[in-house]
Amino acid sequence: MNLKDYQALKGKIVRFAEGVDDCETGFEPGMMGVVCEVDLDEDDMVKVTVDFSRFEEYNKGFMTPNYYSDTDKTKADLKWCESAYYPKNKRDTLYLTLGEPPAGSLNYFQVVGDASDVVVVVTREKAAEICELAKSVSPANEMAMDNNAVQLSALVLKLFKCP
Repeated sequence: MNLKDYQALKGKIVRFAEGVDDCETGFEPGMMGVVCEVDLDEDDMVKVTVDFSRFEEYNKGFMTPNYYSDTDKTKADLKWCESAYYPKNKRDTLYLTLGEPPAGSLNYFQVVGDASDVVVVVTREKAAEICELAKSVSPANEMAMDNNAVQLSALVLKLFKCP
């Protein structure tokens, strides 16, 4: 993959995969962000900078303790967002080797959309809550509901694949 291929990732929303654990980054599998910069560093490594500000709260659900506190140096007890390494500007950088196959095939991340897309991300718990609410707006209750609410409810049930 050449630099031009990597630069085509600018403005793309990515979801990190298992391979991101092999990168020197705070990102963990499942987290999301928007690729905002792609450059070459002095060692010909591709610097892919990802802005995660839109997904900060969502990403916290995927964080595991990987950092050590001052009180306990024997086991990791801090999540990235609790550590001194958590970037205040909500951006982190991955360093990838120029010439590798596309990042998705290396299982670092997959492109899931464009930065201009409206992306709704919710936790499993919130999705279950939304499903329950949508189920309460059924055609049987249509007399009390506006038709748009019933249509919206049906759409939510379909989008969230509610049981």
